Amino acid sequence: MKVAMPIWQGRISPVMDSATRLLIVEYDCDREANRTEESIAGRNMLHVAHHLAELGIDTLICGAISHPLLSLFAAQGISVVPWLTGPAEEILAAFRANRLENQRFLMPGCRARFRGCPRGRGRGAQRGQQQKQRP
Repeated sequence: MKVAMPIWQGRISPVMDSATRLLIVEYDCDREANRTEESIAGRNMLHVAHHLAELGIDTLICGAISHPLLSLFAAQGISVVPWLTGPAEEILAAFRANRLENQRFLMPGCRARFRGCPRGRGRGAQRGQQQKQRP
């Protein structure tokens, strides 16, 4: 299995659409077999998606990502795990332990990551409900 993650200063990059570096980790069973970093600065994301598919990337773990880019990676057969934040090494350890659901890795306002965050029930949805209830 191969995993890619946009990185910035040792952390997962906050926005995939503007990422400049990728960490690519290959796992053999449950052990790390290979690790490389690759520059994607100035590259078109369409080319990045094709390149990751050619490398055999199974999963892209990232922070915020636009819907068109998410669809582009999915069309290449790459599973995307979005809306995460934190140190890259901790994210990778959580991925290996199947614990990415931990609330501490979710970007602020993304409590409902699998319901399509940031459109999930974040602060804005709650605030809107409170306003509607007022007489």
